[in-house]
Amino acid sequence: MDNRAIADLFEETANLLELHQENEFKSKALKSAAFAISKHPDPLNEMSIADLANVKGIGKSIAALS
Repeated sequence: MDNRAIADLFEETANLLELHQENEFKSKALKSAAFAISKHPDPLNEMSIADLANVKGIGKSIAALS
């Protein structure tokens, strides 16, 4: 799965959270991560969770979802 597909899934999840009026902070974090993922030059599917957590816009919580 490439970065664009991963970003799309994060964006869709964020939209669903908004639609169901769930935690808006989580939704915003997922949208931020989707943007960071879509712009990241390296394939994220080849990175460790520790490396993902260090990517600006992703962080530990989002990296743990992988």
